[in-house]
Amino acid sequence: MIFINPKHDQRNAIRRALRQGKEETRREIAKQLLDVLDEETISRKTGLSLEEVRPFKIDELNDE
Repeated sequence: MIFINPKHDQRNAIRRALRQGKEETRREIAKQLLDVLDEETISRKTGLSLEEVRPFKIDELNDE
């Protein structure tokens, strides 16, 4: 018999949601910095990789 602890599952869900929220916040900050900082600096300061930051720049150029 497998016992699943509902409190453990709930804590994991909360942790996962917090991580996702932080990731979304970093992405939004990166997008807002595109017009004032270079991609490398944005990557360093937000913790996002260059591969994650570069598409934001491409999207910004396509929107113009």
